[in-house]
Amino acid sequence: MSNLTIARRYAQALLEGAAASRDAVDLDIANLREAMDDSPELVRFFGSPVISRDKKRAVVDGLFSNRLSAVTVRMLHLLVDKRREGEVMEMAIAYQDLRDEEEGIVQVAVRSAREPSSDDRKAISAALEEQLAKRVRLDVSVDASLIGGIVVQVGDTVYDGSVSNRLASLRERMLDPATMN
Repeated sequence: MSNLTIARRYAQALLEGAAASRDAVDLDIANLREAMDDSPELVRFFGSPVISRDKKRAVVDGLFSNRLSAVTVRMLHLLVDKRREGEVMEMAIAYQDLRDEEEGIVQVAVRSAREPSSDDRKAISAALEEQLAKRVRLDVSVDASLIGGIVVQVGDTVYDGSVSNRLASLRERMLDPATMN
């Protein structure tokens, strides 16, 4: 069984266990992901097979018992007890994906040649929400190699409206002998 499948099962269990306190667990997951993103040491700690489960449980209690809900701390304990603590980040991502699916939100990756303004972000979101008939959560990154325009990825579908893509297409057409006749 793949790690993603395992992480999704634990995320599903957390989702079901958090029925009465979903908002708190949603916030916990966001805080947990931020903590893991900000601390490579924490990721290495959870992934280390040398550190005992008792030590890991103690660290979970010390770091998170006053910051996260009891439901989330119990899930972290379960992951440690089942020797799946290395899947904490994947479980958190899977939980967010399940919540997004439940709420009708789609994650959209947008690459732009420059940092889009607030108005640009709103326009992109509005256009995508209308096109997809779902709420959109944008993940925007800057990629100067695009020269201009944007590249939008929704799941496996990529919409490439970049200047670099248009130039590459033009170059291919100019070099294609079939189009020269």
